[in-house]
Amino acid sequence: MDWVRPSRIEIEAEVPSTPIPLFESADDAEEATAIPVPSVAGSSQRGIILHKLMEEVLTGETPSGPHDLHRRAVELLAQLGLEPKSDPKRGISPAELAETIARTLSLPEIAQLRERLVPEHTIFGRESTPLGEILISGIADAIAPDSDGGIEAIVDWKSDVDPDQSTIAHYFKQIEEYRRHTGAKRALLVLMTPGRVIETA
Repeated sequence: MDWVRPSRIEIEAEVPSTPIPLFESADDAEEATAIPVPSVAGSSQRGIILHKLMEEVLTGETPSGPHDLHRRAVELLAQLGLEPKSDPKRGISPAELAETIARTLSLPEIAQLRERLVPEHTIFGRESTPLGEILISGIADAIAPDSDGGIEAIVDWKSDVDPDQSTIAHYFKQIEEYRRHTGAKRALLVLMTPGRVIETA
């Protein structure tokens, strides 16, 4: 029996040998490459804080106003022993974190679901293969329940500043595993820094 944790794909898995098509047409691919990348220094600590801020906003623990987000970002930086920077190119800027959260919440696909979004949803599943049973576990960043007790959408926040197609392919594999095992109707990959939502086909 094997355990599979899709959320660890971005850390452990190798790039798939067969490319995963991310866009339906050349025009879509060209549009994606035209996304302006903000002048931000990416880091794992920045990603941790963004995920924590989004979780607290969705639970109501932290209000979504710019002052509250800025204040809470400063507190989280202090807990990690990090010094706030005013210039996001030189380190983690509380102002930039607050702007990124606000921008993400205002994306049309997220704004439409926001009142129903539940953060940190645990996922379990199992599969039978010729080699034995595989147990699957993970935590989805957020889900939107539907009126029938199922899941309308599963959401994955990504803080990458400028993810390449190989990285996005890893993320697609992760969120598709989650969608398959939850029966979610939609899966939304949210690139928080450039401010873009990619809905998996």
